[in-house]
Amino acid sequence: EIAIIKSVMAKGKDADHFGNAAVLCMLQGHAQAAIGLSMKAVQAAPTDANWQNNMASLLTQYGYAEQAIPVLQKLRNEMDDNSTVLNNLGQAWFTLGETDSAMKNLSAAIAINPDNADATISHTIIEETEGKNAGVIEKYKKAMAQSPDGFTETLLKNSSGQNGINNIDFDKLKQDITIYAYFPKDWIEIPQLS
Repeated sequence: EIAIIKSVMAKGKDADHFGNAAVLCMLQGHAQAAIGLSMKAVQAAPTDANWQNNMASLLTQYGYAEQAIPVLQKLRNEMDDNSTVLNNLGQAWFTLGETDSAMKNLSAAIAINPDNADATISHTIIEETEGKNAGVIEKYKKAMAQSPDGFTETLLKNSSGQNGINNIDFDKLKQDITIYAYFPKDWIEIPQLS
């Protein structure tokens, strides 16, 4: 992972170069390199909200939601009508098990952009786990129509309108959830944001 970061750094120094390489590393399964390069993108362009959001999203995805939340809250304060930032903040809170905070941000994301499939899915999963099964199937179908993927399809098949969370086959779900790679908390320094 460090060799990948050094190789990318040797070929360019601008935020776009680092950010694009971070996405490629994520797609290829190089989690540490993806996080490190996304941090380099933020360091190269510290005022660019897109690179900050991408870095925070990767931090959440790979098990560092507690470090992503301050970045996302800063972005939410700057852009309170951005459904992507609100969704990512909701995802971070959801990852930490703080469903009230997650629901607040996911609901706000859906209110701004009713077609935000990720926010709809996470919001519906939380509702279903809390026993609020009314309209679950319709919400999953809507999310599937907005952004077809295997995970949404699995949720839809598992739910089938039957007693919500009690009938979800979590072994099936685990096959479709992003694999979290955990690293020591101090393996790389997170850029300080103003």
